[in-house]
Amino acid sequence: MLHNSWTESLRFAVILTGLTLAQAGSAQAIVETLPDGPYEELVETERNVVVLLHHPQAGLMGPDALEIQRDQPRNTHRDTWGREAIWRLIGQTHEGRRRITATSTDLTAREAFENLVTRFDFVDTTLDSIARFDTGSNWSIQGINRTELDFKGDREWNNDSLVRKVFYRSDADGVMTLRYTYFMSPDLRHVRLVAEVRMYRRAPRDVRKYTTTLMRRYEYLSPAHESGLRPWRRGEKEAFERTIERDYSNRVEMYPHNKSAYKKDRDDLRRELRRNPDRILLPDGMLEAWSPEDLHAALALAAEHMSTMIRADLAQLPADELVDGRMLTVTARQLDGDPKRIRAREFFRDGENTVYQTGGGNLYSIPTAK
Repeated sequence: MLHNSWTESLRFAVILTGLTLAQAGSAQAIVETLPDGPYEELVETERNVVVLLHHPQAGLMGPDALEIQRDQPRNTHRDTWGREAIWRLIGQTHEGRRRITATSTDLTAREAFENLVTRFDFVDTTLDSIARFDTGSNWSIQGINRTELDFKGDREWNNDSLVRKVFYRSDADGVMTLRYTYFMSPDLRHVRLVAEVRMYRRAPRDVRKYTTTLMRRYEYLSPAHESGLRPWRRGEKEAFERTIERDYSNRVEMYPHNKSAYKKDRDDLRRELRRNPDRILLPDGMLEAWSPEDLHAALALAAEHMSTMIRADLAQLPADELVDGRMLTVTARQLDGDPKRIRAREFFRDGENTVYQTGGGNLYSIPTAK
């Protein structure tokens, strides 16, 4: 069982030396031959589990994170906050400039935003969260290995070769593949964290074979922050539109041979305004609504709640018994952040949130209704 720091939890990582896996082509070919029996009878449980964690993200993602990951899984956190062209012109609102100046007069708006969404330690926070999964359980984590997992949709994770390598090169009874995604709600008032989990069990007599024992999704929605994405104030949007045109004209005058590229930037900015015409740009909204201290505290709390939720659900593997109780209708969130009604049973209370479990086993931690 893992305790203390995640560093200690990685002491078994050597079992997967080729498994930084990833980078698959560099590993030597595996000769998949087994000696003839006899074999001992094996108990089919996941007592010792190796975790394959999709590389933690470099920065907090915007509201469209899940949809963008589904269609373009290799995009960065910047792609979830708007088109590339917006980065030239964020920080135009009065409140945004005031926040930047209060932080440091030497920072541009883009630098201030990057600091806000990337300075949180996603790696260590995620690893510490995972290291507590097996506390008080009937199984233990044998190692946590960061790698590049292939996500193709809710039921199509093409990670067979990685899972097979773990079973072939270690004595682990089970493998867990896992991805954490930290991102914001559309109104920027809530931190969201989604964990996607698959568990596999070694076949009793053949290391080349395994069975999928669990496919589950866990979602956390933070209590509402005091402020979020606000509407344009009188005259702000018109002033921003004039800034877009002035910026375009100045750039064309200086470098006329780049006119087509500058026109594309201008058109992209116009599209951003049309996409959410009533509210300021997302990066400006984050700069205005969240201090680094408040945001980092909310992200740390999200990881803590996720660890508690998964630990409670997977305490007794194979975790095939669902919670009892009356089925309720509660409001959760869709991929794009819009509210959705789900049918679920109350599992337990966790601070300001209540955890619910659907009939399919997925868990949702949402702020408790007042």
